[in-house]
Amino acid sequence: MKQFIEIFERNPKRVFLFDGLGALLTAFMIGVVLTALKDHIGMPVYVLNGLAIIAGCFAIYSFTSYIVPLKNWKPLLWGIMILNLFYCCGTAFLLFDFQERLTDLGMLYFVLEIVIIFVLVNIEYRVLLMQKKQEATP
Repeated sequence: MKQFIEIFERNPKRVFLFDGLGALLTAFMIGVVLTALKDHIGMPVYVLNGLAIIAGCFAIYSFTSYIVPLKNWKPLLWGIMILNLFYCCGTAFLLFDFQERLTDLGMLYFVLEIVIIFVLVNIEYRVLLMQKKQEATP
């Protein structure tokens, strides 16, 4: 994990690119793949479409944060971290709400997605800590 975080040491804003690519992948997986496999997943299509739209909005947020040249990008990183955590909480709520309809494959996908997003949030937090440490070093 440490080696992975060191990738962002030279350009910490790259974490937005990484987050945006992950959100784009999530939007595609949920909006296209899972929707096509809806009978094997068990989650209603309207829920899948909603999650895909949210992930697409997160991708736009992250890509914009990466592209726009801002000196103080840290509040934007805090923002996407919090949004990612809310997404995980919302997804967990949906898992409980639709647990009787979800197949094992559907449950597995969403649990893995939550785990991956928590890992991403951990990376983002470590990037912020690394940046804070560098700023404090004279």
